[in-house]
Amino acid sequence: MKPRSSPASVAHSGLCHHWRHHRTHGLGTRGGSLIGLLVEQSGWPWLKAALAVGGGNLLLAFIFLLAMSKRLSSMRWFADTLNEFKKDRAWLARQTGKR
Repeated sequence: MKPRSSPASVAHSGLCHHWRHHRTHGLGTRGGSLIGLLVEQSGWPWLKAALAVGGGNLLLAFIFLLAMSKRLSSMRWFADTLNEFKKDRAWLARQTGKR
């Protein structure tokens, strides 16, 4: 009598076969992603490739955040509006001083 496989082992073996099928026939469905490319070309495990790509994304986001915060802090927000308020205050002070 043949030992019976558990559903998890059957599903796992099906996934492995499906992955090997795509691996032997080019990049397959995962070829469009950087993670898939790293796994296929370098032989890295999927988790290592995903962590490397995620870390790179976080590093780029941090660099862009620093650049934008530096640029935004040097801008003078609502400069024209603030100048108009100063003119209005001066005009109101002249008007109330006349009475």
